[in-house]
Amino acid sequence: MKLKSTTMHHIRHHAEITLGVIIMALGFYFFFVPMNLNTGGVGGLGIVVNKWVNKPWFKISYFVYALNIILLVISFFTLGKKFFIRTIYPTILYPSVIFLFELLKAPNDLIFRYFSEGTETSKLLVATLFGSMLVGLGLGLVFNNNTTTGGMDILQKIISKFGKVPYSIAIYGTDGIIVLLGLFAFNIENVLYGVISVFLIGLVVDKIIFSGRLGFTAFIITTAEYEEVIRDGIVNNLDRGFTKARVTGGYTNEERSLIICTIGRNQTFDLKETVLSHDPNAFTFIVETREVVGYGFEIKGE
Repeated sequence: MKLKSTTMHHIRHHAEITLGVIIMALGFYFFFVPMNLNTGGVGGLGIVVNKWVNKPWFKISYFVYALNIILLVISFFTLGKKFFIRTIYPTILYPSVIFLFELLKAPNDLIFRYFSEGTETSKLLVATLFGSMLVGLGLGLVFNNNTTTGGMDILQKIISKFGKVPYSIAIYGTDGIIVLLGLFAFNIENVLYGVISVFLIGLVVDKIIFSGRLGFTAFIITTAEYEEVIRDGIVNNLDRGFTKARVTGGYTNEERSLIICTIGRNQTFDLKETVLSHDPNAFTFIVETREVVGYGFEIKGE
């Protein structure tokens, strides 16, 4: 049974990575490439170099292959064998999917052929929105499976590790330089839309990674006198569990009961009613919880 469960986990793991990479490649090939949207990374650099070379023999997939393999080999010696093994599949698969599109001579401007003439800005907007959604969705699926598509991510990790700089600085630094290189290949409009795409991709990736149910966590400070009735109200009326602890007031130095409870969006009013109906003097504050997973949130709806 355990072996079967492990096998299914590996199948699902690689299936999600494969799906994520394919979705990324679709967004890149059919939206970013035809509109020359440079969003950083090896793919963005490939779009810039393709414009500079401007020869039919130059293929972006070859460029991505070459840089990805070079950086992958370097990662073996700098980031370790474990990272290398975890990263090799999506790193090779991504340019392979792009190469397949090129091999099949799939027209990357297929979608934009249906636009009227003289609507370049509209095309850029569509490419920015839909390309970013697809790339962000695909990248989020890959990240959710504890791996990356290689490329600049490898370089960024190396810079962070050996340059002793925060990883976020390494990301913004390398991708920022690549995006700015677009100024020497495209007009300012393309570059600005590329910058917007970078932020949109980040938003979508965050949404995918933090994919648990949004919730709210309530912190209720009450007296021992009302602890049990509030507890019963939470369990019986809201069908939620809670954590309790003894705390001491900083001003009064008196002992109080702290009740911590995570609830769904539509239960905040009921919780406040439950608390205030029993203890009007209870100190309660409720904060938004970015991700909630586990019993009661994965199984039940709000």
